[in-house]
Amino acid sequence: MSTEKELSEKLLKASQEKLKEVASTAMKMMNGVTTVADVRGIGRAELEAAYSVGSGFYRTGRYEDAEKIFYFLCIMEHTCPKYWTALGAVRQVRKEYKEAITAYAAAAMFDLHLPKPHFYAAECALAMGDFDSAESGCRTLLEFCPAGVGSNDEFRAKAEKLLGVVEAARKSVAEKK
Repeated sequence: MSTEKELSEKLLKASQEKLKEVASTAMKMMNGVTTVADVRGIGRAELEAAYSVGSGFYRTGRYEDAEKIFYFLCIMEHTCPKYWTALGAVRQVRKEYKEAITAYAAAAMFDLHLPKPHFYAAECALAMGDFDSAESGCRTLLEFCPAGVGSNDEFRAKAEKLLGVVEAARKSVAEKK
């Protein structure tokens, strides 16, 4: 009888330890300290190889295949804005604008200073007729992506032009009323 009790106590203790380990890993993931890729032992080289394959699918119009790869990468390395932006791009080209905006928002959450997610989310919002969100995306880009850094100047110019398009679209809608 005591053997059964001892076994039960050992199992309970092992379960509690495993639960603590899982909880610790989950907290590290939530805090951006570790990723699923880290836990699974998938290295940077493998992730980048998968990204290259996904990019190739995207460039050749194999959007469904590209989406699967980019989605996988977003799960494996959830804090990487490049992967979220790529997922957003696939969804945008497929005219899945709400889903694209969600992916771009994740990219921006992990690096507010990248211009691409803001700009492309603004394009998606405009395509859906959401002028306020399109304007907000452009203004966020202009506020958080300073001139003279990386590709910011190119996207700042695009955002300024898109603001003009948004304003013209607003006027057109107002005139039709």
